[in-house]
Amino acid sequence: MPDSSKNSEHSPRRYPRWLDNAYYDLSGAARGDPHSDLIPVEEACMRVAAEDVKAPGPVPRVSYSLRRGYAVRAVDTVRATSTHPVHLQKESRAGYRKTGGDPAANPLRPGECQAVHAGIPLPENADAVRYTPPEVTDEVTVPIVDKLKVTAPVREGDNARLPGEDYARGATLVTRGTRITPEIHAVLIAAGVFTVPVYRRPRVGVVLSSYDAVPPANVEHAWQRPDSMSGYARSLLARWGYATPSVEWLAPLGPMVSSDTTRKTQEATEARETEGQQEPQAAQEAYREQLLDLMSRYDLLIGVGMPADAAMLANGLGGPVSCFAHGQEHVHFDNTKDRGFICGLGDDRTAPVISKRRDPVYRSESSTEIARYDSSFSYDRAIVLNVPGHTPEVATVMQLFVPRLLDSMEGVAQPGPVWQKGTLASPITRHALEHRFLWGVAHTDESGRVVIQVSDDQEGLSLNAFATSNALVTIRNGEGQIAAGECVDYLSLA
Repeated sequence: MPDSSKNSEHSPRRYPRWLDNAYYDLSGAARGDPHSDLIPVEEACMRVAAEDVKAPGPVPRVSYSLRRGYAVRAVDTVRATSTHPVHLQKESRAGYRKTGGDPAANPLRPGECQAVHAGIPLPENADAVRYTPPEVTDEVTVPIVDKLKVTAPVREGDNARLPGEDYARGATLVTRGTRITPEIHAVLIAAGVFTVPVYRRPRVGVVLSSYDAVPPANVEHAWQRPDSMSGYARSLLARWGYATPSVEWLAPLGPMVSSDTTRKTQEATEARETEGQQEPQAAQEAYREQLLDLMSRYDLLIGVGMPADAAMLANGLGGPVSCFAHGQEHVHFDNTKDRGFICGLGDDRTAPVISKRRDPVYRSESSTEIARYDSSFSYDRAIVLNVPGHTPEVATVMQLFVPRLLDSMEGVAQPGPVWQKGTLASPITRHALEHRFLWGVAHTDESGRVVIQVSDDQEGLSLNAFATSNALVTIRNGEGQIAAGECVDYLSLA
């Protein structure tokens, strides 16, 4: 990914300071510059620009009327006064519809004007519009109805959008590392851009690896959890524009739940034991082969299903068997060692360094003098997140970290998520050691402030606050309470 750290001291902080360590631990996972492709502009919405995209021509390319009135040449009106008006000949040749909107098909000659409506190209040679209020019918005319009476100069550009007024030819429409929003996408198309260099999107998969969480249709016992975690993860990824296939299943080693899938695994295990095979070694090898297969098909794997316990987490996705050439990082985010997730990096799937490039960085006061060269590399390896806990806990990691990781994998210069500020509607208790992450409801009051209602009674298994929330709020550790009306950081879930 492009190294945005070089400009970090000049960039605004986009997240609470106490997430520094967790974001730093995660930052090494997406090192390298993603591969890029040249795609049609029609397919570029929500992709990330791999290079600066310049305007191939002026925007707009011709002059447009902004208001109803008469298209004129400003030079023809410079001498107009109330005592010595200028009379312009009304052009009566074929209008906008008959010429198909082609300005050159109906050019304006000196001393002429032409009736126009708002939002259409001006006839060739026209550079302004003499506005005609809707209620005015004949104040702009003289007794001779084919003349327009002008009593004051019309300036060039009045009530008109001139060529290049939005963007000059060669102007930067989108910078490298910027996600192409629908608005930017519309500008690229309007500017006449045909193809856009974009970074490749990561292939994202969601994996269920659990003893007690099973697909809802396979629940057979009260102690089995209907798997709502993987469905939530897939739905959230879809909201962010990442289509994910059906949930993958990777049976953890050890005791299995009695769904159809795991029953077959149990039976196979029992058969191997009967035959005198060494179960641990055989099972681990089968597990490893399945995990490596998943890592060959996805760039990012999000595993759910294990309880939020450090010992149990080691048995989740990728825990029991080492498939990670670059190791695993246990990322903590609440200022304790009890809460977190595991991030693992697979081996490079082609060459350790696929490509190396040196990009010039120009001096701020010059467009030609190079200050330095920034090197960038491309890698091709899978990233695996082992996310523990029940749905609200999985959702916290998804909201806090997955957008940042996806942005980094896709080359976004300033990866998200972007936090906002709001005020508490009621007091919230601090925890002495750990930072709290609470689900709340944010709304805008009559004064325009964002006010957040947060329940103080929340824990990882609670679904009530999670189900009705539209904001994820952080409460920094400390003593006592944060009073109502005080400012807190929050993420909008809309």
